[in-house]
Formats: sequence, structure tokens, C-alpha cells
Amino acid sequence: MRIRVFIAMLLLAWLVSGSVLYAQNFSTQKDLVFGQVAAGGGYETVVTATNRGTTNYVGTLYLFRGQGQPWNPVVDGSPVSNGRLGITINAGATRSFRFTGTGPVEAGFAVFAAQTLEQTSFIEGNLTYAVRSGATLVDSVGVLPSTEFYMATIPFDDFSTIALALANGTLNREAHVTLTLFSESNSRVSNENIDFGGGWHDARFLSEHFPGVTLGRGRLEIQTDIPIFGTALTLTGGELSSLPLAPSPRSYSVTTTAFNGSTTTGEASLWAEGLFVKGYLRIKTFNGGAITPETYLVSGQLINGVLRISFYATGVPFLGEEVNINARFNGFSFPYTNSASAPFVVTWLSDNSTSSGTFSMTSLTRMN
Repeated sequence: MRIRVFIAMLLLAWLVSGSVLYAQNFSTQKDLVFGQVAAGGGYETVVTATNRGTTNYVGTLYLFRGQGQPWNPVVDGSPVSNGRLGITINAGATRSFRFTGTGPVEAGFAVFAAQTLEQTSFIEGNLTYAVRSGATLVDSVGVLPSTEFYMATIPFDDFSTIALALANGTLNREAHVTLTLFSESNSRVSNENIDFGGGWHDARFLSEHFPGVTLGRGRLEIQTDIPIFGTALTLTGGELSSLPLAPSPRSYSVTTTAFNGSTTTGEASLWAEGLFVKGYLRIKTFNGGAITPETYLVSGQLINGVLRISFYATGVPFLGEEVNINARFNGFSFPYTNSASAPFVVTWLSDNSTSSGTFSMTSLTRMN
């Protein structure tokens, strides 16, 4: 049966959730993070994880609640001690971790952290909230793993239905977070600035972030100076569903000037998934003349304010030859850097010779 007690208890679990994760950045496919785990009061959470590697995945399951207190729910029938549990997932195996409790509903966080970064074992998984009446499954909600971001966007059909949890997994650094609410016609409705302490977690409905706002369709934009992560839910028609909370891109105009005087102009979009940067670069002019646009895939990393990007290219701007291009930007921040310049190096793959120049980016839209 689908009962309102289920909704009320899951929302209670949401609102009393914990706040501290173990590290600054998570390694994709080596660590697995879930921002909300509920157990007790008729609730259980099941995390199902698999290792498609060729050796055993060995790690630690860390559990936290409140302001960083170790959390000790029952996992697979045995109480956790001191908020941590050693885990092994055999090569090629799939395991489920069932979180239960014997008292009222409790909530916290789960972090599956790899013992090493060796590349012969991996972890992938998902989470399901379940409510049971005795042994009978009454309802369930599936949730994707959390991803770290600097910017994220949540489009919504009904403002009043959206719940948002945010967490700062960097224990020794404050995150400066801005939430900006837009109407469906792109009018800015309201802003909220949050100084988000190391290890903090916040879970509220958007109506609690923006009291007094009446809004139907629109979007929420989130920006932060250091990576954070979160989970979003929607409560519609008495039923909960999960919403994706993924990194958003930022767009730039781009100019390159080589030391031999040749120039290109174009545009780029970049976004960060934790440590990893992805994007597109599209070159539209070469030496002042329009060309058929060339689009290249960009990859890189952003660590401690240093943005390193690289991409493979060919076509008119490179005289039809194949090249690799690398650039490094110091003091870079997705929310705060509106223009940046850096030296770049071109490696000509035909003979491994190099040339260099300046790579400049200017944001096409300022951040909130």
C-alpha cells in the first residue's frame, strides 16, 4: 500500500540527515558516494554495487550523520562499529548492502572508499530507498550516486515540490554557495548565499530556502567555489522521485594567438565533474577569415585552482595536420573567473615538433 506515513518518514529522514564526508575529492569508479541513506522506522536502504574488474575491490564503507558523527546502522544484519565497515567485492561480483534499523527512522551518508587506486578493480552502483510493511515491499525510490560539481542546475515544473540536499566533503575548507532561482521566462526571482562549512550538510525544500516565493515552472542554479555534491528529490502527487543533479557547463569566447602571428577565434564550453574537466571547443575563424567551424573535444583537470586542458585537433587552423594542444591556467575558478589567459603548446604529431602561443577565454555569461 502507498501510505502517507511513507512520505512523512522519508521526508523526516531527509531533514535530519548528516553532514561530513571523508575527503575533498572522490575518484570516479574507485569511490562511490550517496548523499542520503535512511534506515529504521519501516525504512531500509539498499546499495547495490558491482566490480567489473579482474581483482577484488577492497575498501571501506564510511557512514556519517549529524555534524560528522559516526553512524552505526545495521548493515546486512550486523551493527556497524564507529561508522565504518571494511568491504570486499570480488572480481566480477555484485553485492547488495542493506541498511536497516530497529528504532525510529535515522539518516546519514555512505561513502565507499577504495583502499588503493590500482586500476584492476572498480566500483559502480546505485541506491534504492524502500518502505516495508512487515516483509512486504510497499514502495521504492531509486537514486543515482552523487557527483561533485562547481555549478549545477535543477529545472522544475513546480517549485513547491523540490527538496535539495547539499554537502561539502572538504573537511578543512568553507564552500561559498549561491542558490539563484529563475522563473520559466528567465527572470531572476531570488538569491541565497550560504557559507557552507567544511563537512556541512543541508537538506531543505526550496520553499524553505526562498520563503514567501510563489512559483510554478522554473530552474534553480547552484554555484560554489569548491566542489560540493548533493541529491535532489521531488514530491509530486504524494510520491517521491529522484532528480538528476549533474554539473552544468559554462561558455566562453576563445582567442588563440601563436608566436608566428596566426590567430583563431571561436567558443568553448567547459564543466567539471569533481577533479575532471570536460567540454567542447569550436573554432570559427583563422587569421581573420571565416572557416567551416571545427569542433574539438576538450578534457582536463582542475585541482587547487590550476586548470589544465588538452585536446586533439586538425583542419584548416593547423594546415590539415594532426596536433595535440595543452594549456594551463593558474588561479582559475568556474564561478569567479570571467576571463583568463595562458600559454599553450602545440605538438605536431607528424614529427613531434612544438610551437606555442597564448590561449585566452572570456565568459559569455557572468555568473550570479
